[in-house]
Order: sequence, then structure tokens, then C-alpha cells
Amino acid sequence: MERKPLDLSVLQDVFGSDAASITTFLTDLLPAVGTVEAKIKDALALQDWSGARRAVHEMKGMCASSGCSEVADLCVHAEAALDSGEHRSMAEFSESLRLACGRLRTALGAAPAAAA
Repeated sequence: MERKPLDLSVLQDVFGSDAASITTFLTDLLPAVGTVEAKIKDALALQDWSGARRAVHEMKGMCASSGCSEVADLCVHAEAALDSGEHRSMAEFSESLRLACGRLRTALGAAPAAAA
């Protein structure tokens, strides 16, 4: 089953019908995703596996609690791989994350209109 980049129903469960709060949250989430994605990319480039794991964990939590299940699911798998010392799969994860974050940015850009 393919996961959605963004499931607004998760935020509607949190904020109810408060479209302004959802819009504010989404507006704040967009740069946060980029910041953490950059942390992950930098840590992986340096082969800083503990730093990568911390950043992946941060992204996983941020996305899972925000309805960004596609990115959260990728992070679950990457976190498990990092925990087990499986670093060879990180190049593939990095590319998958780049693509998924691109889809998420597109969804986040369109979401405030959908939340209203």
C-alpha cells in the first residue's frame, strides 16, 4: 500500500475544525522538514551514523505526528537499518527520502488551501 505524502485528517484530529491553526502548523512544518532533511543528508555524507540516526529519529517523530506517513515510514526503516549497523542501504534511503520530501513539500504547499 502506497502511503500519502500528507494525510490532513491526522491534523484535523488534533486541531479539529480550526483551519487557521492547521494552516499555521503546516506553514511551520515546511521549513522544519527541509532543516531536518539537510541534517540527515549531511550526517550521511560524513558517515556520522549516530548523527544520522538522531536526525532520522527526529524526522520520523515530526512526520508521524503530522500525518506525513510516507516520510515517517522511510525513517522507520532507516532507523532500524542504522540501529543494526546496516549502513550500505543509506545511499538508497537518502535518494528515497529526497524524493519523498519533494512530494511532501508539494503536498504541504497545497495543504493550507485544502485545510481552509
